[in-house]
Amino acid sequence: MPLKPKNVIPFSISADFYIERANKSLDRYNYPKALHYYKKAVEIEPHNPLLFCNMAGVLGHLGKYQESNEILHYVLQKLDENTIECHYYLACNYVYLDMLEKAEEHAHVYLQHDPKGRYASDAEELLVYLQGELDHAHPMDEEPVPLDEKTQRHEKARALMEEGSFQQAEKLLVKLIEEYPDFLAASNNLSLCYYYKGEFEKAGDMIDQVLEQEPHNIHALCNLAILYYQQQEHQKLEELLGNLRKLVPLQYDQAYKLGITLGVMGEHEAAYKLFKKMSAYAWQLDFHLFHYCAVAAFNSGRQKEAEKYWKLVRLEDPESPIAPYYLEMLKQGETLDRDIPYYYHLPNYEKKKKSGSSHLPEPSLQQEVEHDPFIRSSFLWALRHGDRETKLQVLQAFEWLGDQEVIEALLEFVQQSDEDEELKKIARFVLKTLGYSSETKIPWRKTWHRVLESLLPGLTEAQGKQAGEIWSQFIHLTYPATPVIRKPEAWAAALEGMVTVESLELVAEKYGTSAKTIRKHIETIETEIEKGKNPML
Repeated sequence: MPLKPKNVIPFSISADFYIERANKSLDRYNYPKALHYYKKAVEIEPHNPLLFCNMAGVLGHLGKYQESNEILHYVLQKLDENTIECHYYLACNYVYLDMLEKAEEHAHVYLQHDPKGRYASDAEELLVYLQGELDHAHPMDEEPVPLDEKTQRHEKARALMEEGSFQQAEKLLVKLIEEYPDFLAASNNLSLCYYYKGEFEKAGDMIDQVLEQEPHNIHALCNLAILYYQQQEHQKLEELLGNLRKLVPLQYDQAYKLGITLGVMGEHEAAYKLFKKMSAYAWQLDFHLFHYCAVAAFNSGRQKEAEKYWKLVRLEDPESPIAPYYLEMLKQGETLDRDIPYYYHLPNYEKKKKSGSSHLPEPSLQQEVEHDPFIRSSFLWALRHGDRETKLQVLQAFEWLGDQEVIEALLEFVQQSDEDEELKKIARFVLKTLGYSSETKIPWRKTWHRVLESLLPGLTEAQGKQAGEIWSQFIHLTYPATPVIRKPEAWAAALEGMVTVESLELVAEKYGTSAKTIRKHIETIETEIEKGKNPML
């Protein structure tokens, strides 16, 4: 019988060993292997709620949201009901599963128990999204806590900026800052409005005002970097970027802003590290973040990581051609002679079309300008600072783009005393073509037209005419404070509900919205029309 060696040391594998392996696998985006190691760790420490939460997170990355939820419910019911983060994770998973009421319920539970917790601001953002989808603030139909008037006005200005309506946003923000001079978020957005309009001196003055009040304001510092970049202040920019690279943002929106700024400035390595860290909390339902991760990864030479993130974008935004475009580019082994832009749109169509390597059709320039505020801002900048030929091209483009933002830009243009008289004559002709013959004329926005275009077949000619008259009356009575139209179909459903005898439930089913939303829009329209009949109300 062989003797046992006396110098053999028993080897006992701890949970920490598997946790370390799991974390390394996560760093390599190898989620199946990370899940394997977390399962091993759980076998050793079956009463550790944190390990179960980590395992649920990996399952979420793999798209196994139902399995993830089962684990999270197990933690709450069997291990530790005070692991409040589980409710936030559940909320995000339920959004992926399109169970929005459940998502809202768990987001509220998380905020009720931990209103200043790690995910508090994220949960609040999630609730804003869910309220927009469900049109109510609580699954038990409790009244929502209304935003204060200042915040409502700021949110409206931000929505206008997202639409590219910088002139209108500027008016709101200027008035807001006059009333609330310490409202730095509004000041930062106003500086961006000025920048997008090409008014760089005003943008710089506004940034200076913010930094005087708060020298380390990340949003203002990032805006200053963009301004230095545009004005080719290379020495100042390099010094500022050196400081930005060292910043550790404490809030999600600050990290977002800093990452985008670093990326646009060509600091792809720093941007990648920041976006990668943000993506570790990918309970966020934000495919834009995954796109930024992919772009930063690609621009810093990490093609495998870029592929992984674009696959996540494709999963979360399956109808968009953006992720398939870049994945096909990677598959074909194509190389670009410049960095991929960080904005969420397709780049350089003509180059791809000529090379024959893209299967995607070239989109309409009109659609791009309508939906991309950065392209719109370049048009406004060109009308103010471009040469004569460029201004002529912009004026011709404005003829088919004609919305409120265009009208205001043209009115400002024709009032410039130092502008070319021939160009001003063309601008006046464009204004006339757009139907702007007097100050009382309201130039209709694209979204207002889309409401009428969203009316489904089935209305009689008389009903269709009546719906159009109601909508036109509503626009004229509410202008210029007309509500921002986020879902034209829901407003179209309200119009149909007003001119037909169909139940709101049937109308809601036809338009893919809720009876509650339709009822709310009908009440809004009827209230404004009643005010028009009785101005003293």
